[in-house]
Amino acid sequence: MQSILTFRFRTTMSDDELIERMESRLSIFREVEGLLQKYYCREAETGAFCGVYLFDTPEHATAYRAGKVISGIPEALQLDGEMRVEQIDLIMALRADQYVAQAGR
Repeated sequence: MQSILTFRFRTTMSDDELIERMESRLSIFREVEGLLQKYYCREAETGAFCGVYLFDTPEHATAYRAGKVISGIPEALQLDGEMRVEQIDLIMALRADQYVAQAGR
């Protein structure tokens, strides 16, 4: 079963600074065990930034959530307030592609 982590946060950085910082950290995420895809998003209503991570297993998502990359986010992205984190296990997907398979089917 695959697992999704979502992170929502606000930052004191400008949009350009944040994008530059995110781009500079891409190599870190390419090395995360079990991470299949990461989406960089912005919430339309609030302007909060979001990270959506797709992991191959809930165990890899849980390990990432407890790891050193996450603990460095507040400083690296200059958070303004708390970061909201949610972990969701994927039951099935409308379209199965290279990243998303229908779990348990």
